[in-house]
Amino acid sequence: MDVTAILKRAKKKKNSHLPDKADTLEYDLGSMLCIDGDFSVEKQDVQEEDLEEIIKKATLENTQLLLNKIFHLETTSEEAGVFVKLPHPTTKLPRTKKVPQPKKETRWEKFAKERGIRNKKKSRLVYDEEHGDWRPRYGSHKANNEINQWIIEKKDHEDLKGYEDPFIKMKNDKKKRVIQQRANQIQNTIRNEGGKITKSMNKNIQGILNSGHNKKKSKKQIDQILQMTQRSTASLGKFDKKLSGEPIFKSRQRRKFQPNIQEDAGIERKRDLNILDNVLTKDTSDLNLNKAVNRYLSMGRGSKKFRKNNARQGRKGGRGRGRGRGRK
Repeated sequence: MDVTAILKRAKKKKNSHLPDKADTLEYDLGSMLCIDGDFSVEKQDVQEEDLEEIIKKATLENTQLLLNKIFHLETTSEEAGVFVKLPHPTTKLPRTKKVPQPKKETRWEKFAKERGIRNKKKSRLVYDEEHGDWRPRYGSHKANNEINQWIIEKKDHEDLKGYEDPFIKMKNDKKKRVIQQRANQIQNTIRNEGGKITKSMNKNIQGILNSGHNKKKSKKQIDQILQMTQRSTASLGKFDKKLSGEPIFKSRQRRKFQPNIQEDAGIERKRDLNILDNVLTKDTSDLNLNKAVNRYLSMGRGSKKFRKNNARQGRKGGRGRGRGRGRK
């Protein structure tokens, strides 16, 4: 009995990870990439039905050779499993997105460039690779926001012992940073006041602690905020466009005071004569009769009601003169 064919089949089954082809591939293990320069198929020699099978077979063999190379690299065993340390990539892959166009220079940037002035401040906008446009560096809609990423790469110095969900960890770290920032604001406020907590500073601290909470505001608070907003422009809201139904708040009239510096003698003399003329004149055209009558009545000399009240106050504690029991 010839067992050669049986041994060949057993050997082939045992070493199924070794494909039946020469290893002539070009490898870039850092990018997990292999290139087969010898593979070519002539459509004239192969039927269209067999073309897909040939490509699948070549892909399977090349992928197996690539995995064999990867598993020959240095490995580390940890609780989460076995990890392979990949080398640095050598292939320069083409961009998947358009090259960002340069931002238009502002007048100041153009002037600074001509004069050689260097601005050390970071630019407010950063290019977002995911959305393909310029976005703010900080804030809720900032560019390259880590929280919006769907995959997080493990860094070399990170240890998988005590593994924690990186997305939850990222959110918790952000909350800690916000709390630390508020604590720093409070410390700066206390330091600016010389270490003493005053009433105004206590309000500032309460405002810092309550910032970020969506508390319902009363109608009075909303009106106050609206009034402040209406006067927040340079013209104090005089030339702003008013919305339909928007309430108009009257501004307080300021009291007018005479200047402390010495005026022209003629102006001062004229003002004093006007005051004297108003005092000595008999013209009652400027007199408010209703106000004068009410003032007179309130003094108790012209109203029956006020006379009665005064009479009662005068008889208080004395002998009554009304009808009594009569003489015995």
